Amino acid sequence: MRSTTTRKAEIGADLKTAAAWIAVPAKMKAAVLYGSKDLRVEQVDVPALAGDEVLLRVRLALTDGTDLKVWKRGYHAKMIQTPAVFGHEVVGEIAAVGKRVDARWQIGMRVVAANSAPCLRCFHCRRGQENLCEDLLFNNGAYAEYMRIPGRIAKENMLEVPHSVDDASAALAEPLACVLRGIHDNEGRMQAVGYPVNRYKLLAFVIGGTVAGVAGSLYTQLVGSITPDAFLWTTSGEALLMVIIGGTGTLAGSVLGAAAFILLQSLVSSYTERWMLLLGVTFIVLVLFAPGGVVGALRGRIGIRA
Repeated sequence: MRSTTTRKAEIGADLKTAAAWIAVPAKMKAAVLYGSKDLRVEQVDVPALAGDEVLLRVRLALTDGTDLKVWKRGYHAKMIQTPAVFGHEVVGEIAAVGKRVDARWQIGMRVVAANSAPCLRCFHCRRGQENLCEDLLFNNGAYAEYMRIPGRIAKENMLEVPHSVDDASAALAEPLACVLRGIHDNEGRMQAVGYPVNRYKLLAFVIGGTVAGVAGSLYTQLVGSITPDAFLWTTSGEALLMVIIGGTGTLAGSVLGAAAFILLQSLVSSYTERWMLLLGVTFIVLVLFAPGGVVGALRGRIGIRA
């Protein structure tokens, strides 16, 4: 078994130097969970990083229902094994990165990182059901001055925080996503446990409407005019078909679906006026044999992100 000193030296050699921007100390203050209602603030080592990992300087960490439940029980079968640094909802700035981390992640960048990431290889992931991943990776450690972000989470579920979004709002990204997913899966149960479902649905509608409104404004500026055809229900229907063909719930799916729809329309319409019939057949085939769309069929094989 290699010594701890040797291991730290190897890991340290795999990091990009961050001292010019953020000085990372050897020790940090952290809240360590030891058992049921046994949470102690201690001085611990700053986490060492592997080549694909990121170190955050924590700016803000939240406490949600899961944290409260784990604190009362003293453990979580999948998320945390005590003793361990507690907390998982975090906003921070990048203090150090491994040599194999994507170049888009720069020292000092403000980010929000989810506490889990799917494997993208198992049966459920390949079917677009990452929430049922057989090898879901969890991460904790937000109640500290610094937090290690594993490579899989840094690659799949870490996002840059725009300058217009404050830390408190950014830290709510994961809870909001969980609430919307819960409403989608079982609205009645969400109402039963006390969530204001209509308020969250209105928020989702407003966010979606804002994006659509901006897109419509940009389209008008692009073509220089707008016609009543743009307000027909078929326009919304085409957008829905694009998303379903590409794969719902993914940015890549929307882009691929739009490209496939426009390409099919351009090519087939030059040969026949019944191009919509062929599109309908394509749509039916995809729904039957690839319910996750193009991205759902390719995910896990060529590494398309969720």
